[in-house]
Amino acid sequence: EVEWVRDLDRRPSADVWNSEAEREHRRLRAAGLTETTLFDDIAMQTFGYSRRMEVVDVIEMVATYSGVITASDADRAELLESVTEKLADLFPGESAIDVPMRSWCWRGSRISRPVAP
Repeated sequence: EVEWVRDLDRRPSADVWNSEAEREHRRLRAAGLTETTLFDDIAMQTFGYSRRMEVVDVIEMVATYSGVITASDADRAELLESVTEKLADLFPGESAIDVPMRSWCWRGSRISRPVAP
């Protein structure tokens, strides 16, 4: 929801945000439990908050994202260098920054299954 956070893991040489995998991730997150027949009484809530983090910890956090972990060594190095540069440009001289975050929470009641004879 915050552009600089959303863009942190965008590879400089690829449009990852519009990749098929990213579109599917966003679709599943938006759908939550509603696309399954396993649950009813489904509710979803999001909670926004801010977390103070050392800049180096933000870079290390981005390094744990699945798209970064599964990238080639060259792409991973390029992306993390880009993250480092973006943060330095956005927060010059800062060692710690406030990182806006959001938790997505779903709750549902499991639908009973018939017992096999």
